[in-house]
Amino acid sequence: MLKQSLPTSFQVFKNLQLFLENKQPEDDLFDRLNTSILNKHLQELMDGLTAKVFRTYNASITLQQQLKELACPDDSLPAKVLSYNRANRAVAILCNHQRAPPKTFEKSMQNLQTKVNACVPPFFCFVVTPQTMMPL
Repeated sequence: MLKQSLPTSFQVFKNLQLFLENKQPEDDLFDRLNTSILNKHLQELMDGLTAKVFRTYNASITLQQQLKELACPDDSLPAKVLSYNRANRAVAILCNHQRAPPKTFEKSMQNLQTKVNACVPPFFCFVVTPQTMMPL
């Protein structure tokens, strides 16, 4: 769940309160909005504009701005790569991109669980999940 504070107008605040009426914390805020409705509205604003086009434009502009801020033409190649990776990370955050687990993830977890079970006395029970794993 997104938890972020942003300054906004009173009207936006009141509208959000209205949207939240009779909703549970796990309910979608804009439950009556779907891609078709959004794309129809965007088409009225500009011919050819879709949610996908808007998202791509937003990501491209963000990448361009981040590269302008972070990169210097005189930087070494490793510094340029680092700048690009940082800019790309900012775009991924903006677009809410999340890394997919590798194809072998499930098998690796099973192997790890087997090793844990072999090392731990039987009266202990551990379940290895992505949430319980700690980075080294």
